[in-house]
Amino acid sequence: MHGDKFKIFSLRRKNLLNYDVTCTSLLRIRPVTFDIVCCIAEWTTFSMVKQPNRKIRVLYDIKTTSMKKFVLFMMLLVTAFATQAQWQQTSGPYGGRMTCFVMSGSTVFTGTYGAGIFMTADHCNSWTEKNTGLNDLDIRALAVNGAYIFAGTRVSGVCLSTDNGTNWTPVNNGLTNGVIHALTASGTKVFAGTEAGVFYSGDNGT
Repeated sequence: MHGDKFKIFSLRRKNLLNYDVTCTSLLRIRPVTFDIVCCIAEWTTFSMVKQPNRKIRVLYDIKTTSMKKFVLFMMLLVTAFATQAQWQQTSGPYGGRMTCFVMSGSTVFTGTYGAGIFMTADHCNSWTEKNTGLNDLDIRALAVNGAYIFAGTRVSGVCLSTDNGTNWTPVNNGLTNGVIHALTASGTKVFAGTEAGVFYSGDNGT
C-alpha cells in the first residue's frame, strides 16, 4: 500500500506583503484494488516577501491532532480491507471443467464435465476421483440428502451413492428423460430438472 499527497493553496491578498492562505491537502491512499481520498484542510496566515524571478514556497504541517488521528484511522481501515481473505486456487482437481459442488458433512464433492466426480475431505488440499459405477462422466448436478448423494449426468439420468461416493448406482426408474440439469432434495423427496420438465422421487430415488 502506498499513498500520494496533493496540496491545493488558495491565497487572498491582505496587503503588499501579507496573504491569507487556505491550504487543502488531499491524501490519496492506494491499496491493491481501490483508492480512498482524505481531505485535510488548514487555514494559516503567512507573511511572504515577493522576490523577482523566484518562486514563492509555502511550507506547512498537519498540526491538528484530530486530523492526524483521522489519517491514521483511515490508513488502518484500508490495511484491514486489503488484508481480507482473497481467492486462492486449490491443488486440483484436474482433468475436467467444474460444473457443480455439494457438501456432505466436512466432505466436498465436485462434478466435472468429462472427468466424473472428485472428493476432498481436507479443505481442498487433495482430491480423490470417485467414479466407480458411473456410466456417464459428464456431471451436471449434485445433491445431498442425509447419507444419500445424487449425481445428475448429461445423458444417463441420476446416480446414487450411499457410501460417501465410493460406489454409484443408476436410479432412473420412471425417469423418462436422462438429461439432468439440476437436482435438489428435501426430506425423502428428490427433484430432478430435465429437458422434459421436473421429476421427483418420494423414496430417495430407490
